[in-house]
Parts: sequence; C-alpha cells; structure tokens
Amino acid sequence: SDDADASDATPTRAKRDKPLPGSGVNLYDPVATASRFLTRRFGIVGGLGLVALLASVEGGEIVKALLERDVDVSTTAEEFAVEGNANGLRARDVKIGGGASAKRGDFVGVNLTVVDAEDGVEYLNTKKAKRPIAFTYEKKPLLAPICEAIEDGVRTMKRGGVRRVFAPSAAAFGERGVVLTDGTRIKPNRDLIIDIVLEEVSPSYV
Repeated sequence: SDDADASDATPTRAKRDKPLPGSGVNLYDPVATASRFLTRRFGIVGGLGLVALLASVEGGEIVKALLERDVDVSTTAEEFAVEGNANGLRARDVKIGGGASAKRGDFVGVNLTVVDAEDGVEYLNTKKAKRPIAFTYEKKPLLAPICEAIEDGVRTMKRGGVRRVFAPSAAAFGERGVVLTDGTRIKPNRDLIIDIVLEEVSPSYV
C-alpha cells in the first residue's frame, strides 16, 4: 500500500482516552466524488459504473483521473523545506502524483499516518482503519486531525502522490496538543512524522 511504502518501521499504538462525541473533520465519502479512488474503493466494476454515472456531472475530469500516471521516487528524492511554512516544516516525496494539485476551496481527500517523531507511537492510520479524511483546502479553522503541517504539506503535491512530512510541534498541534475524534491524545509539544497520500482533489460543491 502507499502508506506502507512511506513507513520505515511498524510503530506502536498510542494509548486512547475515552472517545469524544462529535466529529471535527468529515470522513471522506467516495460516493460524493469522481476520482480514481472510486475505482480502488469499489473495485473495477463498481468504480467504472460510478464513473459512467457521474460522467455527466464531472465530464472530462473523470477521464483525466483514469489516465493519470504516478512516479515512484522513494529511492531518489531528497528532503526539502516546505515552501511558505515559517515553522521549519520539511518533507520528502515518496511518489509524485500524476493528477491535479489542490487549489483554495477544493475538496481534498487524504489517507494519513501520524507517528510520534521521538518514540514512534502511531496516533493515526486512516488507511488501516479504512477511514480516509476529507477537508476543504485552505479553509479555516483547521479541524483535527488536519493541522498546518498537513495543509502546507499538500500544497505542491498532485493527486496520487505520497509525501512524508517532518513536522515540528509548532507546525502540528503545538503547546496544546489535541484529542482526536476516536479519543487518541497527542500530547503538547510533540514533533510528528506524517505520511500523506493525496487520494482526491476535486472542486467542492458544498
């Protein structure tokens, strides 16, 4: 899997507090989008059926998504400073996507793996949980688990890309930390390693 390629070791699981009610970020609803992620989620027959059904709405965007080609750069890419981030955010690409980049207001669907940079505790793995995350790009406020490091990390990615982001606490959840919607607590002042798989970029109709 994409996020498995981006991980160097199997982390331990974080201790969970009592789950909190409510939801900060919408779960990624694949039926609401037209992307190649539909074909992966529902299989070839179901995915292509949905593509045909949605073609009248999305037009050529579906065809473009199906023709995208990603490039594995896991053995050649170098770490770089993330442009536009003032908190020392750095990243390394694992795969260069062949699709669209996100623009302000776009619907963005991602799979995330969030690991403590110091002790390797895994706080979040949406691929393993089969619960990808969706958010509106560059819309404030950011709601957990989306943080500055994720939004800025996505900026120059293209759909289908995989990127590992090295997030100082100031670019993550800072001095306050955060409790995720499943009750997992990320303590204050924790540096994080975040693997981002950019599954979807499409215009938002909300």
